[in-house]
Amino acid sequence: MKKHSSLICTLLAAGWVLFSCTKKPNVPPVSDTEVKTSIDAAFATQLVSDVEMICSFMGEDHSPGYQKFYGPVPASLSSFSIIRSGNRISINYNNTLCHDGKVRDGSIWLYFKEAEYATHPITGNENYIRDYNFTGRITLEEYKVDGWLIDNKDYENPNSGTNNTTVLLTNLRPDGKTPVSGNLQWTLSGGFTMRKDLDSMAWKGTITKTLDNTKDTKVFAANAQNPIDWSLAKISYQGEAKGYTPGNVPYTIRYSDKAPLRRDFTCFPDKVKDVSNGTTLSPNFREFHPITSGIAYFTTGNAYPREIYFDNTQISYGSDLSPVDLPAQCDNKAAVQIKGIFYPIDLKY
Repeated sequence: MKKHSSLICTLLAAGWVLFSCTKKPNVPPVSDTEVKTSIDAAFATQLVSDVEMICSFMGEDHSPGYQKFYGPVPASLSSFSIIRSGNRISINYNNTLCHDGKVRDGSIWLYFKEAEYATHPITGNENYIRDYNFTGRITLEEYKVDGWLIDNKDYENPNSGTNNTTVLLTNLRPDGKTPVSGNLQWTLSGGFTMRKDLDSMAWKGTITKTLDNTKDTKVFAANAQNPIDWSLAKISYQGEAKGYTPGNVPYTIRYSDKAPLRRDFTCFPDKVKDVSNGTTLSPNFREFHPITSGIAYFTTGNAYPREIYFDNTQISYGSDLSPVDLPAQCDNKAAVQIKGIFYPIDLKY
């Protein structure tokens, strides 16, 4: 009887072992293909760059027409003004259609020669952003771009009085000597919030802008006495920021040191709008200048880190793991890399 009981126990134990060791079917992992937050963060970056560049234009010359692509098309001239008065400059839009195809409204103010924010003691010579020791403080007043309301608000401390951040544009020239040694550089530091309808975004950080073709005398005179011709400029951005994208999704973004974000203001999409009557090309002279190249390292929420490649406009010329680098394109194409796979995207420009 004991032998039978022992045998039965042995068989039951063996069955339990076999049953417990049965392999579960392999379930493939869910692919991470989310790219919308990358597009939104790139758009916030573009909006910040445009605010900074508008201040760069008006901080050099407030003559009518000098603002180039941030200025109005002829039909909108009456809805635009730029005023320099003492130590402040304002650029003012009233539903103004600009040369870059954007409709702008509201005002941007640039205050300068403020001892509180200057790097060195004020001498009175800090009149233009090309000048040594220039620091400009940027404020926005009901400023909109294509319906996006942009404020210099601190999204991390929304209940602190006016909750404005101090946004500074600071010249990094090491001295007042001419010719200038190396390339001109500035830092932009501070924060912005952006809202349109039910969507909102935020950007807060510090970036360094370099005028990469400083040595081109058509862009910047060696004696530093003439305005920088930004319409011929080639610039790059390095630095980092944080914020949130629509849906209140937090993010951090870092603009590569080795492959900084670049904008070439001599580069713009083809000046052709459409074909009318099936035969005639209709010209479009609006000058929009996107980010043409560079890499941004991007993290959002708990998702796997991403990389945004602004110059990889197509991946069909190489494998997903080894896409062929393409020349910079003046368009709104880019690619997001997630876990070694590249996903082509259209940027929200």
